[in-house]
Amino acid sequence: MKSHALPKVLCVDDEPALLRALRWQLSREFEVAVASDGAQALALLRGDRFDVILSDQRMPGMSGTEFLQQAKVLSPHSVRLLLTGYADFNAVVAAINEGDVFRFISKPWDTQKLLQAVQEAARLARMSRMGWSDFQATAPDTLAEHLPELLLVQADAALAAVCQDACEGLARPLAADDAADALTLLAQRRVAVVLVHQVPLSGDTAALVRALRRRQQRPAVVVCSASQDALGLQHLINEGLIHRFVTLPTTRDSLRRAIEGALQRHRQAPVPLPGPDEAAGGPDSVPPAGSARPGWRDWLARWRAPGRR
Repeated sequence: MKSHALPKVLCVDDEPALLRALRWQLSREFEVAVASDGAQALALLRGDRFDVILSDQRMPGMSGTEFLQQAKVLSPHSVRLLLTGYADFNAVVAAINEGDVFRFISKPWDTQKLLQAVQEAARLARMSRMGWSDFQATAPDTLAEHLPELLLVQADAALAAVCQDACEGLARPLAADDAADALTLLAQRRVAVVLVHQVPLSGDTAALVRALRRRQQRPAVVVCSASQDALGLQHLINEGLIHRFVTLPTTRDSLRRAIEGALQRHRQAPVPLPGPDEAAGGPDSVPPAGSARPGWRDWLARWRAPGRR
């Protein structure tokens, strides 16, 4: 009886030793099934329902990214995790935008971090199945006759023009020149998507997104950048900070697909799962309106500094 109540996890890896290790480490808290390649895993998904899918990236025949793209279609409510022992930028972007990966797990993994990631993924999947997505999809802001709002933060003229075109009939764009303007708008409006233009992917990117999400947690976040920092991008995903990534320069169609995916994520969002620093009130987080914390104004001043883009 008890085993049927456990969240179900599907682990996919072509190395038998790693599959045995995953089964052993997860089996105390989860009902675990294993597959040695993408084709076998897809067959299991057609016949059963899984809360979490944990796949290796580098496998013969079908990569983890390719498998997760198909798994998303077969089992859209499953939450997807990707095991990776290397940082390939294009694979990371595809995993985020096409496979809708919830977290990246580095190999060799830390057992405690692996368990925490799978626990969070299972919680998210169960909440979605219990009806949170239906509840959020019928929230007043998505049923209003007006289009959902998209907040474009610190974008240059080229990106702003593409975004305006991409949003046609999909979302109503608002513009914020810097973090201060963005925080003010988020305090006043119910925004569905925040689209942030960042030149480098640095610690400041994470700090900015944490600040925006502290003010309003439900928006899906899209980061646009010309940077190809795969590790920095994995960090943003693992902190639970962003949902889509757009490589610059971009086109109307590419940006529109990212916005569509972010809007879908916003509509289906259950109770937010904050990153570790957010949950702990970390040094880069911003307090709610009306409260104060030493150092917050100094952080905001850096974003207002001349020449800061």
